[in-house]
Amino acid sequence: MSHRLSIFVILMSVLAGLATSSCGSSRSVSTVSGHGKGSHSAVSHPSLDGLSPTAKTLISEADSWVGTPYRYGGNDRGGVDCSGFVTQVYLKALGIKLPRSSREQSEYCHKIDKSRLTPGDLLFFRTTKGSNRVSHVGIFVGDNRMIHSSTSRGVIYTDITSDYYARAYAGAGKVESYHALLAKDTKQGGGQTHSRKKKNEKNKKKTPEEPNIPTKTTTLTPEPTSVASSAPSEPKETTPGYTLTPVSSLPSRTTAQQQVKSEPPKSASSPITVARTTPPNSPSSPASAPITEPSPEDAREAVLNSIIEKDLK
Repeated sequence: MSHRLSIFVILMSVLAGLATSSCGSSRSVSTVSGHGKGSHSAVSHPSLDGLSPTAKTLISEADSWVGTPYRYGGNDRGGVDCSGFVTQVYLKALGIKLPRSSREQSEYCHKIDKSRLTPGDLLFFRTTKGSNRVSHVGIFVGDNRMIHSSTSRGVIYTDITSDYYARAYAGAGKVESYHALLAKDTKQGGGQTHSRKKKNEKNKKKTPEEPNIPTKTTTLTPEPTSVASSAPSEPKETTPGYTLTPVSSLPSRTTAQQQVKSEPPKSASSPITVARTTPPNSPSSPASAPITEPSPEDAREAVLNSIIEKDLK
């Protein structure tokens, strides 16, 4: 009788050890406690918009397990329990190794408030009737939902605001190494995922630059002030009946002033001798009228006198 009692005690110890390695309770207790209860949504994949590359990798890995059946103590896609599901998702997605049982995972994580949950954080529940120990775990995916392995339906999405899970809620925690990767993503991507950042840069329209039209600069060349010219210019048209003899050069102002000092100034009313010619076949002039032209000296003196008179005014 004592031998049978010893065997019974040993079996109970083994069962208790297996219970702590999974969701914190045995299969029979888990079924009664209602891991499969609550509000279960249909397969509705969470939105990955706005998530960092690390969070996308983790949530995508968890989503790939949807439909996997529940198996107490299981660790693969053939069957998995709640804590086994969490360990496998973190290990396969990010290479992060977590404790095996839900109770140990709650002690391993850094406690956070429910209002500050980030997709990928863990949610803990007390689903064993009459016990205050953590016995169930799920992964928060946003929009008040978690993904977890339910005893009745396997890996599913569940609304954490449902009556059952609201009453069984035991706390939330974050994996420090996971949040370190999130911080690295934010630092590298400025709060955006790398793919979104590249897409925004690619789609950003370049502002067309205004054509560089050279400004036309007009340079005004001052007119020459010198009266004298080295090359003789063509004579301008004069009034019919008068002939002006071109002068090849004019005296400088200095020379003219010296001449004024040496010679007495002539009266301003001094006439300028201009040879007047009568056009041929003119009825008003006799045919025998002589045509005279001023000598170069007279023309020079006439021009010089006009310059001197201008300076004296």
